Amino acid sequence: MSDLVIRRASKEDVPVLVKIEQHTSACAWSQTSLEADVENAERAVVLVAELEGVETGGDEFSSSVIGYTDAWLVAGEAQINNIGVLAPYRKNGVGEALLMKLMETSRAAGCTIMDLEVRKSNRPAIKLYEKLGFVRDGLRKAYYEDNGEDAVLMSVRL
Repeated sequence: MSDLVIRRASKEDVPVLVKIEQHTSACAWSQTSLEADVENAERAVVLVAELEGVETGGDEFSSSVIGYTDAWLVAGEAQINNIGVLAPYRKNGVGEALLMKLMETSRAAGCTIMDLEVRKSNRPAIKLYEKLGFVRDGLRKAYYEDNGEDAVLMSVRL
């Protein structure tokens, strides 16, 4: 997507991030949690993917933001909390662009490792992480509260 821009999220982006969360996550983060991460740039990185000059349409998504990612930076590690891309824009490199920029930003902040948990059934995400060098480190049994699904632990050296 040539019109795709990845940038730091601003407070004005939070309402659309909440809507993206509600459409992409079974365990959506609250507006309060997202606001806290956007406002705390020292311990968190929140990036958005937007299509320049394009609104995604409808009253619900009157924004050019089509995806986002959120990570915490703690003791030299970047912990990915969320990556969400609206369904019509998936499989177009948006998630990969977000993740690559997040890796670059985390590295620049002094992080040497990035890790995450991903649903065992989320094969497209696991495939993307492996493409970018992540390895499987283990399994968290019954990690997800909504259905008790296991989480695959993954990490990559930055």
